[in-house]
Amino acid sequence: FYMDADNDLEEPQMNDLDELMKIGRSANINIIVLADRSTKDEKHRGYTNRAVGRIANWTNTKLLMVEKGYLRELEDWGEANMGDPATLKRFLQTATENLPAKKYALIFGDHGEGWHGIVGDESHGGDTLNAGELPNALREITAKIGKLELIGFDACLMANFETAQAIAPYGRAMVASEELEPGDGWNYTPTMQALTANPAMDGFALGKIIVNTYRDYYLGADQGARDKTVTLSVIDLTKIPALEAAANDLALTNS
Repeated sequence: FYMDADNDLEEPQMNDLDELMKIGRSANINIIVLADRSTKDEKHRGYTNRAVGRIANWTNTKLLMVEKGYLRELEDWGEANMGDPATLKRFLQTATENLPAKKYALIFGDHGEGWHGIVGDESHGGDTLNAGELPNALREITAKIGKLELIGFDACLMANFETAQAIAPYGRAMVASEELEPGDGWNYTPTMQALTANPAMDGFALGKIIVNTYRDYYLGADQGARDKTVTLSVIDLTKIPALEAAANDLALTNS
């Protein structure tokens, strides 16, 4: 989880960590989080100074392992710029080298602006990872470990062709929202329950669970239909090159 909470989504993202801690890692699953927090407090909407996972409020960037009921700090990275592709690259290298796995999923948590960028690090001028920078961070690591099973964007407006095109060479399945996401974002506890029960599932199966638990959280009758405008989808990234070719042919035909 690449979690930039150095902005006005700090409070809901700390709640996401709470959801993850209800399940925690298992014998077959590691949950590694790079989490950057803000210096602002509750006087500003969306921010919090509360302790999370038995760790007192931090205002820099920490590498964490999610255990059941608490967070275990692995490293303190100081005030890292989450909008710098070098930070993402370092995170992926650290996680995959120190905690190797048969399958990997990468989840981004923060604001989203489509191809303009994911995350917005306020301590670094709102710097984002845009569609041009993501490949630079993903190319080297996937050359070593193979394609990521799933690349997910727990953020607004990321389910577009340009984003999918940028990451298609580096992942199998993509999960993202076409429209704005509510601040609460994805529903992580039931997702992790399902993954823990079947850790061998592929990225498409995991993606469907993410989508279905999200749908149930916001649209389920027992939830009072929290938000009827939500969208979330699983995209097969292996289909993107054919879509790109078709779009190019259409443009040439009509030029």
